[in-house]
Amino acid sequence: MHSQDFPSLSSHSSLRNLSPIDRHEWIKNRAYFISENRKESGKPGDPISDWFQASLEIMAQEELEELALLVFLELKAVQTVPLDRAYSAPVQFPASQGLLAEEAR
Repeated sequence: MHSQDFPSLSSHSSLRNLSPIDRHEWIKNRAYFISENRKESGKPGDPISDWFQASLEIMAQEELEELALLVFLELKAVQTVPLDRAYSAPVQFPASQGLLAEEAR
């Protein structure tokens, strides 16, 4: 089995929309694929480490989706600022306001 044989995370429209059962199935299938590749290449490992790696991959992809959504929302907020105000004062983005409040504490 080769990496081309397994559907990538990007083939899903969004991981956030996966049900817990679908998410579990994805991890199970990915862990199997990781195991087969590991055995084929003669690398050491075990089913638990394969499952862990598959879980880490889906969590990393979920993080990327969250970051992409935040960037999209912030860019959309910037586009709504009139040009005459764009450089007069810093713009407070909705996603950033919570982080700024945390930093002030």
